[in-house]
Amino acid sequence: MSQSRQKLFTLQEMVMAAQSSRGGWELCATAEASYEDGFLIVELDSMIRPAHAEAMTEGLSQSWLPAKRTLRRRMQLNEARAEAPTLTAALSAGW
Repeated sequence: MSQSRQKLFTLQEMVMAAQSSRGGWELCATAEASYEDGFLIVELDSMIRPAHAEAMTEGLSQSWLPAKRTLRRRMQLNEARAEAPTLTAALSAGW
């Protein structure tokens, strides 16, 4: 029986700002950790969005950006809550 996915945290950080003929843009990195069916799931992604967009605005994917990475690790929920930040940092360090 599948449990619903429980979100542990979502982060979005502007990494770099740039200008183009169409205005300002921001390069953003995102991280989301969730728990489902006995697994901690950590997803890293990147996007561009118009400058000064509201936080968590859905951006555009570009072929030159790093590919989305996903880590799945079996553990208990209490372990997942404690390990999610550490695993997110480790996964993003090699990105």
